[in-house]
Amino acid sequence: MNLVEKRNYKRGDNKKAKMLKKACVGIGITCVLLTGCQKTPEESAVVSKAGGLSENVIAKPLEEGETRENDIPAHWKMEEFRNKNRMLLSADLDLDEHKLGNLPVIEMKNHVLTEEELKELVEYFAEGETLYECQPYTKDVYEEVISRIENKEGIYASSYPWLKRLTIRQCAEAGIEFAPEKPAIQEKEKIEFTTRFVDEGYEKAVMEKVGAASEGFDMYENREEKVWFEADAGGVGTERKGRIKAETYDPEVGNSSSFSWTTGLESYSYLEFDSSRMFFTYQTENTFTPQMLERMDLFEERYTNSTFDKAVGAAQAEQVIKELGIADMSLSSEEQVLWFPQNSYTEGSDRIGESDDLWWMADPAATECGYRYIFSREIGGLNVMVGNTAVLETTEEMYSPPFPAETITITVTESGVKSFVWEGMSEEVKRITENTKLLPFDKIQERLAEQIFYWYSGCTAGQPVDDPTQFQYRVTDAKLGYTYINAYKNPEHAWLVPAWSFMAIEGTGGEDRQYLSYLIEALEGRAITGE
Repeated sequence: MNLVEKRNYKRGDNKKAKMLKKACVGIGITCVLLTGCQKTPEESAVVSKAGGLSENVIAKPLEEGETRENDIPAHWKMEEFRNKNRMLLSADLDLDEHKLGNLPVIEMKNHVLTEEELKELVEYFAEGETLYECQPYTKDVYEEVISRIENKEGIYASSYPWLKRLTIRQCAEAGIEFAPEKPAIQEKEKIEFTTRFVDEGYEKAVMEKVGAASEGFDMYENREEKVWFEADAGGVGTERKGRIKAETYDPEVGNSSSFSWTTGLESYSYLEFDSSRMFFTYQTENTFTPQMLERMDLFEERYTNSTFDKAVGAAQAEQVIKELGIADMSLSSEEQVLWFPQNSYTEGSDRIGESDDLWWMADPAATECGYRYIFSREIGGLNVMVGNTAVLETTEEMYSPPFPAETITITVTESGVKSFVWEGMSEEVKRITENTKLLPFDKIQERLAEQIFYWYSGCTAGQPVDDPTQFQYRVTDAKLGYTYINAYKNPEHAWLVPAWSFMAIEGTGGEDRQYLSYLIEALEGRAITGE
């Protein structure tokens, strides 16, 4: 088995790692299994934070209407080899032009979502439909997974070594014992925060899957805390017209406030779809791979042939923001999606069973094309971003903010608005400084190269010295924006600071393997691992 095959062999462990906690970012979590400690950089990439915000990054405020000079290139092209040419980092892309004003550092805190605010959101999205208690998966869902395994349907017809049919069947059998025959339809009496909805059968199935690694793992965290609201609108099961979930911040729980209204079963951005497909493209020795790729090509055609007008969708998303009276949020980015309606496949079968069986169960023609529109705060001409850094282990020099950056994500397809997700609700506390100095772009490039090299070094720890395999890292996207870092001496708060977000594709032999994301704060160059 060569190095590339070894790195991507245990996909079942990859999925288990995702369930337990995100040990690292990107699709290639399996690297965690193959490496020990990383090499510590010889030179610190940061200035001491002993006094809070370093004076070296504070700048004199600009006058109103004045813009700053910056060294960000209009086109970024670079190529760097490391480790005897066995690692190649490259970039060749246009960068957004920004007219930047003052770039402050702002202290933020969690917003407590009140029941009054919850009621307003629920009433807006429920549109008068009756609310029902959420329902657990019924026995027929588990039976379908077992049947597909027995009959070798869809993904279960393959012989991939990571596809543990027996394990998946045992999980389904563990869950079915606790699943009801039919949903117990019960109306939701009040719109209020209460304890968390728990699907006992699904929990048993998941715990069977994670096995010995389940110690300390709770898939329904804080289940007894009265910080939750969950309801189905308009019906249950296939009759459901929308699912509403909300959570309110409680400092004792250590969570954050959020609200979501979703319709259908799933939506996949093109990046998410492509990441899934990449996994199969390099498994050329398996006879099932051509069938899998042929099947996924049908969904690729849906993305490619979409005629959905992105501007029309953006207008609909912005109208929702306006009608809800949400201030200080502007359109930050958008990404193409495929939305799967309620009857696309049996809900839950892709969660209890192998998730990639979705591509076999769903009818490509039944999906709807559209976009996700992401809204966030705008500061000094830059939007707040959500992101993280692909790491195998965290260090003291990295930031891990206490709660997620605030965003609103609205999915719109050919037939209208399909979902609204508001995460990381927050409030401004104070301005730490009115303006800052950005680290020169060449220094940011150095920090990115360091982070990618640490990732590469950990993932290739077992590579023989005479193995000439070269790993290529091609940067495909780079954006300057704002994101959270830890607030100085206040673990419950976060600081909004300028930061660079990068997306890179890791590959070998000219074949793309996986996407890797990197988030680097733009004042001192420290990596941000995400919340």
